[in-house]
Amino acid sequence: IRDRVEGIRRIRLGSLEPRIVTETFAEELAKAQVKVSVKVGEGGKVFGSVSSKEIAKAYADQYKKDLDKKKLVLPDAIKNFGTYEVKVKLHPQVTAVLHVQVVEA
Repeated sequence: IRDRVEGIRRIRLGSLEPRIVTETFAEELAKAQVKVSVKVGEGGKVFGSVSSKEIAKAYADQYKKDLDKKKLVLPDAIKNFGTYEVKVKLHPQVTAVLHVQVVEA
């Protein structure tokens, strides 16, 4: 019985560790502000829209850490200049907010 209890403890603690690391990364993301430069079309408007791929690349370039584009949850298509809050689903129980600033290239 003692071995079973010890095994269950290891499993529970083992699954807790990735969550703690993820929560730490979520705190880092909350402090970060990513600048994404976009081309300007006619009338001074954004040419196209900003994609999760562009945001992930800008984050990697600016903070030297990888961010999976699949984990980014864009509120709507980003088609204007300004600052946006983008949710990042890091873990089933951990969601971070990344501040993205869209500026003219």
